Amino acid sequence: MKIAMHEITTRDGTFPEHMEAYAKTGWKHFEINMWHAEAYFTEHGIDAAVKVVTDNGLQCVGCTGISMSAFGDAEARQGDIDGVQKVGERMQALGCSALVVGCDVPAERTRENYPAHLDTMAAHVRQMADAAAPFGVTIAAEVNWCALCKSYRTAADMVSRADRSNVGLIWDPAHFVSTPSRVDDLDLARGKIVHAHLNDIRADTHWEVMDINADRVIPGDGILPLKAWTEKVEECGYDGYHCVELFNAELWDEDLETICTKVMSGCKSVWPDAQF
Repeated sequence: MKIAMHEITTRDGTFPEHMEAYAKTGWKHFEINMWHAEAYFTEHGIDAAVKVVTDNGLQCVGCTGISMSAFGDAEARQGDIDGVQKVGERMQALGCSALVVGCDVPAERTRENYPAHLDTMAAHVRQMADAAAPFGVTIAAEVNWCALCKSYRTAADMVSRADRSNVGLIWDPAHFVSTPSRVDDLDLARGKIVHAHLNDIRADTHWEVMDINADRVIPGDGILPLKAWTEKVEECGYDGYHCVELFNAELWDEDLETICTKVMSGCKSVWPDAQF
């Protein structure tokens, strides 16, 4: 099991402060939150950002993200293309390939028009993938955040329609458990899971009123069968890093190094031999 830190988990602090905290607490791999890091890239440039990463002995293994406008106007769709090229240049410099994306949704969805909507989304994802390809970037569509894909079954269908080698899905336990997905649905995405997030869900959660973000806790502190699920994901062909992505207000109250230490300790309780 290979585990990385997602910058969202250490929400506060600057980009260099995140990198320093990861290095001090034994993390070697991380996923960049490009929205958070935007200020640093804009002010200091790509080379300076890469230097902060390498000086701390870290490796970037993924990037969040872009929220696509497949059902927006032509200007919005072109903005997505421009955005993926901008982010792609940064990702190429950082040496990471998986770009986590979400997508908007059309207002009217029926049994009859759903396939056409999936085709529309897939066509836009295809354009995004073509724009990302020169930078070595793979589009990793996130179930739920891509609001037309509320299950891994539908998301796998969309990926098939996009028909690009650099388009796939991201595995995320919180999104999996909160959608009408089934473990067997992952077989439909075999070979197309290109990135992964990692999280647990608090024990007192009732699925009917689950908050998909706020109810996340450190792996090992919740009730999800994470070991079995990640083994299934790996059996479906994914052997990359699982990036711990938490939106936990109580955790955010802690200092950066304490957050990093607590998250690593929790992960080790589930995967004692994990690589960080």
